[in-house]
Amino acid sequence: PHLEATGFFSFTDHPSEGRLREMPVPATWSKTQPEPTRPAPRLGEHSVEILQELGYSAQKIESLVECGATATLS
Repeated sequence: PHLEATGFFSFTDHPSEGRLREMPVPATWSKTQPEPTRPAPRLGEHSVEILQELGYSAQKIESLVECGATATLS
């Protein structure tokens, strides 16, 4: 209740999760306080891109998705 009353939390709208309560960056900066610039990624949102950057072939990525080792957004 104290943190709510002091305005500690901020609220953002996530594209799939709805309204989220967030904490600020836990440090104070002298000039520019960092803030989130986008919502947290959704499960599987960047899986394919990351695996491609790591050198996985399209066939191997498909195999990983099919066996449930990773997920992708549909």
